[in-house]
Amino acid sequence: MYSARSNANGSVASPARRASVIVADPYPIMLLGIRKIVEDDPRFQLVAEVLTMPSLREKVTAEIPDVALVDWSMASQDLAATAGLLRSDQATSMVFLTVSEDAHQRREILRLGARCVLSKCASPSELQTAIWRACHGRMPFETSAVDPPAASTDPEYHIRQLTRRERQLIPLVCGGLRNKEIAHQLGIAESTVWHHLTSVFTKLRVEDRLGLAAFAYRHGLVLPAAQPSIALGLSAD
Repeated sequence: MYSARSNANGSVASPARRASVIVADPYPIMLLGIRKIVEDDPRFQLVAEVLTMPSLREKVTAEIPDVALVDWSMASQDLAATAGLLRSDQATSMVFLTVSEDAHQRREILRLGARCVLSKCASPSELQTAIWRACHGRMPFETSAVDPPAASTDPEYHIRQLTRRERQLIPLVCGGLRNKEIAHQLGIAESTVWHHLTSVFTKLRVEDRLGLAAFAYRHGLVLPAAQPSIALGLSAD
């Protein structure tokens, strides 16, 4: 495991060795982004990247890394293999990355033995903190890091995390438009709308479209005059 030493003056010295990390994701572009985040932190060493669960199994067995960062959509397609990795005697902590905001799903992942469930909308520093915590054998957690004190209570903190495109999306969602209609209006792909909406849910700490509408009207992201004339659905499509 990764460890750090204290100097005589009480300051923390350089780590005795870097924590080893494996990344598993079916999308090469995601691997590239995660690789950079891992390699930017001197506490960690990336030892392998894989695209499939069989490859992950082989690498975990051969390398016995401190942490494996695994895309949940890939892992969930082979639950037997995933459960086997989580319940094995290997000293590898599993951190799953997901775009889902389903609370029940996250609890199930943790129940299987995952060290952490982290949103793919998390910041690089949050991912680095998640790896560090997993290396130290911290208790399972659903968020990547402890937010700054004001983060959990100050709506403005969450609102400031929104991108310009995500702000454009909110009035359209609150107006009752579905993803296909929003995609047409903004001139983007429907899948892109879904990713933006997932990011908005994560940043504003809301569960669904109805929760987003309530938050948006309460905090002035949408003017009262723009209230929807149709019922808001709870699905993301």
